[in-house]
Amino acid sequence: MQAAKYNSPRRAPAVQYYNHFPKTFLRPYGKVDKPVTEGKVMTDAKPINCEWFGRPSIAIFEMAESICENVEVIERGLNDLNGNEVGTNLRQLADSMNALNKRNQIVPQPHDISALMRYILDNQEGDKEAFFEKLEVLGNAMYLTAIQYKMSKTIFHNLDWYTNMLNTCDGTDADLKRNTDIRTMKNFLVNQCVEVVHTLTRSRSHCRNLLRELDEANEPVVPRQPAVAASNDSDVDNTVASTSSDDDSQAAQKDLYSEQPSTSAASENERIRTKRKKAKRALNELAGLQSDDEEPPVKKKQKKKGKKKDRKDD
Repeated sequence: MQAAKYNSPRRAPAVQYYNHFPKTFLRPYGKVDKPVTEGKVMTDAKPINCEWFGRPSIAIFEMAESICENVEVIERGLNDLNGNEVGTNLRQLADSMNALNKRNQIVPQPHDISALMRYILDNQEGDKEAFFEKLEVLGNAMYLTAIQYKMSKTIFHNLDWYTNMLNTCDGTDADLKRNTDIRTMKNFLVNQCVEVVHTLTRSRSHCRNLLRELDEANEPVVPRQPAVAASNDSDVDNTVASTSSDDDSQAAQKDLYSEQPSTSAASENERIRTKRKKAKRALNELAGLQSDDEEPPVKKKQKKKGKKKDRKDD
């Protein structure tokens, strides 16, 4: 398996930095006492504001970075805030603005504006400003961590919706779209995020292990096939072509027949005698042919010489 190639000529467009996650997830004002619903995530999340639909490897990297680097921020922020500090600062601010909230149906007065301004400006020691800065950092870190978790949870529980929105532009999402289940989703993310590096293992110990495995391998034993008796014509040709002595040919014939299965000792001896007769007959015929080829030229020469002698005598 290979990781996704970021330098591919065809790749999904990146999400702009400040467009990550729909802004509707975070209310700009009003009471916040309920989390973002799963239906809200599925309605508002789009490829233009979420990396999960075009570059899932980038989405997982951003999620890991956001959660891992904000764990200490959240722990430290919660430890730094104590109940008395939160109650004192927030309650005083809420009391100074109570009349300015139209939902309370109270007619604001000029002194209500003065009370708000006095609370904000009366910060000679800087405690209020430090408190709200800690609250801001803690709230931002907590929201970012929570929304990253919510986005991934919504995707894993609604794979059909996710695959309809998914488009990596490089074809790596084809298997997931054909077979939409959690196992294929896992393989898809592995292919996107995990790069398998094949290292060369050519050490001496590795070679010894390979040789030991080779020696321990059970190879099939091929049974030896019995030799087939040669035909008479081939035997005669082999005998004629051979320049060995009669004893050597007889020994070779014995070795040949010794490898063949025999029915009885008598039939074996009979075949050997027949074979010897044929071999001798073939040698005699060969010798006769050679003598016939050599004698005529000699006789002609002798006749010519005889004619010459008769002419000289005349």
